[in-house]
Amino acid sequence: MACIFVASRRHRRAGLRWRRRPVHPPLRRLGPLCARAAHVDGPAGKQGHRRHLRPCRLLKHWNRRNGKPLCSWHIKALAPGCLTERSTQLTGLLRWFRYAIAKLSHGETPDPAGVAKEPIKTNVPRTAAVEKIRKDLERLERAISLQADGYLTLAHDELAKLFNDEQMLARPDQNAVRAEEATRLTKQKIADSKALGVPALLTGIGVGANHPRSNSRSWGTVRG
Repeated sequence: MACIFVASRRHRRAGLRWRRRPVHPPLRRLGPLCARAAHVDGPAGKQGHRRHLRPCRLLKHWNRRNGKPLCSWHIKALAPGCLTERSTQLTGLLRWFRYAIAKLSHGETPDPAGVAKEPIKTNVPRTAAVEKIRKDLERLERAISLQADGYLTLAHDELAKLFNDEQMLARPDQNAVRAEEATRLTKQKIADSKALGVPALLTGIGVGANHPRSNSRSWGTVRG
């Protein structure tokens, strides 16, 4: 648990006193979406274990806050198959989501330790678990895409919805979210219009949708 140390005003003359204020690790390690992504490091002997550890903590938190479609051991059992290289935690989340979808779509997960005879079961029907993971993967990919395009408020909002925990990562001001979404849609409309080679102001649907509007009256053209 990270800490921010704050000087107490009451004891400034006598010296500095510090108190601890907890800050949840995802706020610090989830990359430019919230702060800055940190690479997973570790001693040579424990490097593989540490590669799994931090992304798994976030995944377990995501699991708890979203109806627990999987048990905690299930999350960790899938990790060795995808979290094999050093990466940021965001990349680790992406890899795990994609790997989990691929594996669970084909069947249940065997015990990686080889102790249990029965495979690891999902807490909900397997198809429902896959659908939930796929939906949240799309949300995570959207957050990363928005951040890359410079829409940091929208990216923050998507990530907050993903983890569904106001104490861990509160959603941004929704007026700011709506304003940035309006800006994004306007820019997208202009870009689409340029790609089609037509003016940005388009109305209607069907054959006449791409024709610019002209100034005319419903009862006919005004003669000079």
